[in-house]
Amino acid sequence: MLLPLLSLFLPLAWAAQVPFSRPSHVPTHGISSISRVLELGGALAKDTFVYTLSADGEGGYGGEVEIFVGIAEEERERLTWAEAWEGREKERGVRKLAGIREVGFEEESRSYIYAISLPSSSTSTPRHITLSLLHTRPSVPHPPTLPQTADSSQFMLWTGSLNLGLPVHSPPAELSIKVKTPTPRIRQHSVTNDDEKRWTSKLPTGSNTVSFSLRDLDDLPTKQWIGRVHYEASEPVIVFRDLERIVQVSHWGNSLGVSEAMTLVNAGPKLEGHFSRLAHQSALFLKRTTSLSHVLTSLSFVLPPSIKNPYYIDTVGNVSTSNFVPSIKPAINFPSMKDNKGYSRLDIFPRYPVLGGWNYSFEIGYDATSRSTPHSPLKVSRRMRSAAPT
Repeated sequence: MLLPLLSLFLPLAWAAQVPFSRPSHVPTHGISSISRVLELGGALAKDTFVYTLSADGEGGYGGEVEIFVGIAEEERERLTWAEAWEGREKERGVRKLAGIREVGFEEESRSYIYAISLPSSSTSTPRHITLSLLHTRPSVPHPPTLPQTADSSQFMLWTGSLNLGLPVHSPPAELSIKVKTPTPRIRQHSVTNDDEKRWTSKLPTGSNTVSFSLRDLDDLPTKQWIGRVHYEASEPVIVFRDLERIVQVSHWGNSLGVSEAMTLVNAGPKLEGHFSRLAHQSALFLKRTTSLSHVLTSLSFVLPPSIKNPYYIDTVGNVSTSNFVPSIKPAINFPSMKDNKGYSRLDIFPRYPVLGGWNYSFEIGYDATSRSTPHSPLKVSRRMRSAAPT
């Protein structure tokens, strides 16, 4: 079973709570529409906003283009990555990164305010700003426990703010929010704290996308609207609790030794009752994928190419249930990928199936030549690819 790619992201540098007051002047541009797409998974969720700006008049956008967006206090605690650029997400070419900074905290809406800025432009054509956010642990298992039966399937409950990313200086003319789930099995979707019934949610038959739409957005909201989606997660929800990497470099011997010790936790629904090895082996033999969807039985790690002596151990000792595939070449080599030498893959199978609420500590490592590691000749430190589970 291959899990989605989990990367290590640098957290945002949170600033102190500086009071924020909404700007009194009207900017020389307006936000005609906002499109938001939230892709739910297990341990991570990707949030993408596209702001369409329109200039007022024929003089262009005047000076620096700046918009202020709010992120609810609860959402900020789960935020681990933020990036903004000019243009749409699917546009080709080099992205022109936009400046993004935290400017203060608004007490009325209980939101942290971020400023996104673009350079000035004399053109009056619409401009687009894309804001990409990454959330950790966006959903919780619901129900929180699950028995070890043949027809048991794990469901997750996402609860999040629909105000996330809304501008604070002027309401948009159009607002579209789409929530995508891993599978089309969605039990429930709704909006809470909506006494005026201004929100509507739609789910086409057989679709895995819930669409939220807001009507009568004549003024900026001062309260938080909360969206809820109860969906099926078809793969284990894996969280790495800690990771320690040790790199031993020998410049005389042209060798590099890497070891990574880590502890993972299955953050899915906890096991209800006792574990039965017989029931687990029966599910494997009969290929009952539903009862195994939340159980971690294998992991694959992408490693640098041309490595030697890979190993996999846990707290008991050496684990022989592993498979190493050296130097896998890319399926397609584009001209821009001429320096891509491929990768290696280490498939590991834990000593026991990791069910919901269980953890597993282990260590992987390998040897490589120091010359094969990407580096900069102007710096002593070397850049290494992290062992990323797939």
